[in-house]
Amino acid sequence: MWRTIINTALMALALVLLLALMGVFESFAGHDLVADRINVNTGLLAVLMIGTGYWAVLRTGHKSLTLGMAQGAVAGLIVGTGLAALTVLERAVDLRLIFPNYARSLFAALEVDGLPIAGLLLVIIGAALGGWLACARPRMRTVVIVGLLLTAIVSLAGERLRTMLAFADALVLVAAVLSGVFVSMALGVRRLSMAMLVSGLNGAAIAVAVILVALGGGLGPAGILRLGQVEPVLVGFAQTSPAVLILVLAFLGAYGGLLRNLPRRSYYVLQYGMALIFVIGFSSTQPRWNAWSALVALVVFLFVSWHTSHQAEISERHYVELSSQAQRVVRAAFYALAFFGLLTLPLFVGQFGTNTLNLVGLYLLLSIGLRIVLDNVGLFNLGIVAFFALGAYTIGILTTPNMLTCGGALPLTPGACTGVLTFWQALPLTLVVCAVFGVLFAVPLVNLRGDYVAIVTLAVGEVIRLVLRADDFHPLFGAAQGIPSIPRPIVDLPMLGPSVQLRFDREGALYYLILIAIVVAVIAASRLRNSRIGRAWRAIRADKRAAQTLGIDIGRSYVTAFAASAVIAGLAGALFAVRLYGAYPDSFTFQVAIIALGLVITGLGRIMALVIATLALIGLPEFVPELADYRLLILGIAIVVAMRFVTRTWRSPAL
Repeated sequence: MWRTIINTALMALALVLLLALMGVFESFAGHDLVADRINVNTGLLAVLMIGTGYWAVLRTGHKSLTLGMAQGAVAGLIVGTGLAALTVLERAVDLRLIFPNYARSLFAALEVDGLPIAGLLLVIIGAALGGWLACARPRMRTVVIVGLLLTAIVSLAGERLRTMLAFADALVLVAAVLSGVFVSMALGVRRLSMAMLVSGLNGAAIAVAVILVALGGGLGPAGILRLGQVEPVLVGFAQTSPAVLILVLAFLGAYGGLLRNLPRRSYYVLQYGMALIFVIGFSSTQPRWNAWSALVALVVFLFVSWHTSHQAEISERHYVELSSQAQRVVRAAFYALAFFGLLTLPLFVGQFGTNTLNLVGLYLLLSIGLRIVLDNVGLFNLGIVAFFALGAYTIGILTTPNMLTCGGALPLTPGACTGVLTFWQALPLTLVVCAVFGVLFAVPLVNLRGDYVAIVTLAVGEVIRLVLRADDFHPLFGAAQGIPSIPRPIVDLPMLGPSVQLRFDREGALYYLILIAIVVAVIAASRLRNSRIGRAWRAIRADKRAAQTLGIDIGRSYVTAFAASAVIAGLAGALFAVRLYGAYPDSFTFQVAIIALGLVITGLGRIMALVIATLALIGLPEFVPELADYRLLILGIAIVVAMRFVTRTWRSPAL
């Protein structure tokens, strides 16, 4: 038993030292989790120590709380002693001579008010807490871990998040949904339609109350609706468009009647979404992301985690008891709410948030394309970046003057470029080109399997990148300079006026184009998966020889899978090039394929998990720039955790 504790503690000590020598602690030295209270290094060290105690006690198999805390404390003492010894060594020897990235930021994280012994006590306490978690009841353990983890993640991006949502908007949004639940329960309404009607009327009543407060001066400089430093958006309609506010809150309130009848995952999404909205809104009332913001976030997330751990099962049971028609209504209503929320996001998150969402959306679209081949057919397609680049360069070639669109006229002469297309004319051709290359890409892979598929697709992806970068093809692909000045889409609206146009020249407008592309891709991928073609794909993934014995055409299945994957990846590449106003070879490296592959693996085969993974691994580093240098490290850790979760799920007796 104690040997296991010692081995785990030594591995944790080696991990902490490795992070210190890599310069991880130095990178986060100036970033606070809680302003002037807790920095990221202290939080990272706390997470490592809690994980050390948890893993050490879990490996021993003991369930006694007292013994578990003692074992965790011993593991923490071993790690703390090793760090203390390194402190003594560091004061005697300049470790930067050997490890240039090393710095004393690790020891600054251990020092509290200048006392290293206090940091040692925190290490021991953190490991003891991890030991307690390993022995606690499963529900309590889940509540604490989820609450602490979400608080830490939100605190990392707290300074950015607190500028995105006014407290009044957050309160109104949360109140419209939650009060609908209480009203429908208090009135004893059982029918789904009546519950939604009552909850919708309740939301409209809240809107009327907000309008009356606003007309009474609530939106003035010192009004009750102007709490915080962020200008309210939704509540602002109380003065400009009261009818819009009433309709929106009635629409949101109607979902209060659905809240007790949602599937488990949808229930989790809605509850944690409202918790996040409230936390962000409250943080806008503070001058910085301070101790009050972190405390409110911790309390809210702990409460929601505890509440949903029990209520989600009840909601799932109510959902199962509904008729099939009612279940379809519930699902459609939830998707409508989610889509409505996504449509309104740019109004709240600002320019920076919209830029981040666009980047997340493009990686999500690319991952959906890779997911068709990886999850359905089971092939590691490391050449997905080739289709990503193909979509970007094809849209660039067709929409800009070059030797192809100008009929080979070089140097370009005025009026010679009659073949330049608009984005909407070029997009179908781009998707066709990607589909054709997807078919050609799949033909050599029919007789390959396993590692050989990964090697061949990797080679093709690198060959495509080198061809795009080669000077021999400079007149067409632009070599290292790429294709600049790719125009953004424009939609003419003659029915509204002769010169009325819808221009996608801003990030906010481009966000909706990416959102529509994602929705179309998700629907298409879902329909393919549930079709006869999708069943053939899954049969090939399970056993290629058995599927061939059953009469499934392996070659045709590979061709359709790669063609569908190439079309979605090419669409992502086209939108990526439009967003950047150009296509450049250095944007389509092997690292992009690795990130997309990691996102799909971390997503565990579920679209909602893929969305969360993309937000965490692509969006969070945009809010915390220090994380960008360690994106692949975080991705690797996430893949290991996801694989362990999948392994435990597959071994579950319930399956």
